[in-house]
Amino acid sequence: MAVKNVFDQLRPKPGDTQSALGWYLGKVKDLVGTNYRAERLFIDYASNQQGYFYSGQMVMFNYNPKYKNELPYYDKYPLVIPWDQTSDGFIGLNLHYLSPVLRLRLLEKLYKTTTNDKMNASTRFRINWSIIGGSAKYREVAPCVKRYLFGQMKSKFLYIDPNDWPSAVALPTERFVGASRESVFRKSRRMF
Repeated sequence: MAVKNVFDQLRPKPGDTQSALGWYLGKVKDLVGTNYRAERLFIDYASNQQGYFYSGQMVMFNYNPKYKNELPYYDKYPLVIPWDQTSDGFIGLNLHYLSPVLRLRLLEKLYKTTTNDKMNASTRFRINWSIIGGSAKYREVAPCVKRYLFGQMKSKFLYIDPNDWPSAVALPTERFVGASRESVFRKSRRMF
């Protein structure tokens, strides 16, 4: 089922409680099913695509790893919070390596690191390895830390508005190559 303006439909309304993760994920599943495609977001939100990112934003993009034949699996459409730019790419958290429930739980923890509570274009996560690396509080990040090369990107960055962060992490847009999503989630869970 194709859904236009999925973020608008999933954005919490006044009075909604997102602490009920099961309810929220059920709402997502009822609206888009289990096969919502990342490609659909790129079509519906073409105006949100940009050729750059700022550290701490949430972005999605199409990616083709340079060493894909050596990887056991990878995500074709990473949903990433980049924090460290390198000469040829960046390091960030790909939230798709966690199950939707764990993504939402991690997101709730990461909200405490945001630059402000305005939830607008100025709102970003303030994360780096010294904050999240050795902390038991952020143990879920272990399977999510990934390095990406600019030369392997196959699309622009799809900027995710801070108001849409919960919806973006709940959507089933991960596209793993080399393993099923359930297998990736199990392996990721074992890492922490």
